[in-house]
Amino acid sequence: MMKYKVKLFALFALLAAGMFGCEMEQEVDLPEHEPKLTLRLALANVDTLAEHSIQYKYSALFIGRSQSVLYPDESLTGMANATVKLYDESGNVVEEYAHTGYTQSEYGYKVEMQGYYASTKNFVPEPGKTYTIRASAHTFQDIEATTMLPEKPVVTDLSFDGQPSPADSYTIEGDLKLTIADEPGKKNYYRLVAVPLDSTYARIADSPARSIDAYDGADFGNNEKPRLGDLFSDELYSSGKITLLTRIAFPGIDYASFQTGKKRYARYLEVQVQQLTESEYLFAKTLEAQWRSDDNPFAESQNVYSNVNSGYGVLGGVTVTRVVVEAL
Repeated sequence: MMKYKVKLFALFALLAAGMFGCEMEQEVDLPEHEPKLTLRLALANVDTLAEHSIQYKYSALFIGRSQSVLYPDESLTGMANATVKLYDESGNVVEEYAHTGYTQSEYGYKVEMQGYYASTKNFVPEPGKTYTIRASAHTFQDIEATTMLPEKPVVTDLSFDGQPSPADSYTIEGDLKLTIADEPGKKNYYRLVAVPLDSTYARIADSPARSIDAYDGADFGNNEKPRLGDLFSDELYSSGKITLLTRIAFPGIDYASFQTGKKRYARYLEVQVQQLTESEYLFAKTLEAQWRSDDNPFAESQNVYSNVNSGYGVLGGVTVTRVVVEAL
């Protein structure tokens, strides 16, 4: 037995010496990268020109081109001369997009980047309808994607007990509680956003309200908690309703109004219940998973969800129900 072990050890030592004592170069032919068009858009049932337009990160159309994995440090390449049209279920063109080179961030400031497009007809998609987007540019292969907007979410109950924060008299905080009538027998996906409004129902802050505590009584599982801005599913709810409770905080005054001398205070709170298409939800979740594993060399590779034919990206959909309550 010992003799066998010695021989086995000697064999392993010989193999190790061979591995570390010599080099071997081998050329590997890698397929040449074929650039494809990329697309990102979330259709929404709101007028994009309205002052209280949907606070959604991807509501602006972006057209770009794919990049090779061998050059990950290249800057994002946007396409400025693409032809992009949106079609309804009957094949009619309901929207055309023009390149602007900028968009508004979810915090209200201007973001300049080649590849951003804006609608030219101000078309507002309808819940329950199916839409197809098609894009073409230069010698690239045409791409297209299709999505159906969900029905508008139904809010059956909503309450907010806002009070000035003990730590900051200019901040309002309180418990936000609402109930959503959830359609049973199918998977539904949601997102909550809340923004403070003044006495004229105009926004008073660049950033939306935030959750400062998630109560243990509402547990979604899979690390999904009822926090403002986060996506969640109805996977654990079969009763036909989802009741959420979260403590939130937001500015009680527009700080910029200090400079004008005409102070604007928060009088109302607009709560947006957003219902998302499955494609929108999967894109956000897989993108988040990819970001989380970016610095981990041992993490399993995560492909970002795409529903674009002959290209990459996602056409998603969001329907919004707004409810306004008093802030104090």
